Amino acid sequence: SSITEIRAWDIIEHIGDCDHVSEWACRRCAAERGFGGEDFVELRPERHPLAQIHVMNEAYRILVPGGRFDIEVPTTDGRGAHQDPQHRSYWNLNSFLYFTEGDAHRTRFKNGTQARFKVITSSQAKHPGEVWKLKIILEAVKP
Repeated sequence: SSITEIRAWDIIEHIGDCDHVSEWACRRCAAERGFGGEDFVELRPERHPLAQIHVMNEAYRILVPGGRFDIEVPTTDGRGAHQDPQHRSYWNLNSFLYFTEGDAHRTRFKNGTQARFKVITSSQAKHPGEVWKLKIILEAVKP
């Protein structure tokens, strides 16, 4: 709760299921790499969810109440989401329903989401090569 704005333009699609601050930050990943003991930072169990949930929960955690999360991401509505072999998560406008305060998708499905946002603006634009990008600005809803 100390950041007023996050700009994530063409980045969140590159974050996968276990992208942490360092490769030793997750006990499971550290064990798979043969590390242990002092070589890794212990994380709470809820800090190892699917990529989209992790990104949204972490953004929400660090934003002040009313803080903005400004996102631009290639969507699954065009070729952009799947064309880059470095993309590790996939997004479209509906992806954000699960993180929108008051939306039935967020309240109905229990998926480890702590994030609560209000959509301020959203728009989609077609770029060369049949690439569609979503521009969405979210506001953190915190007590």
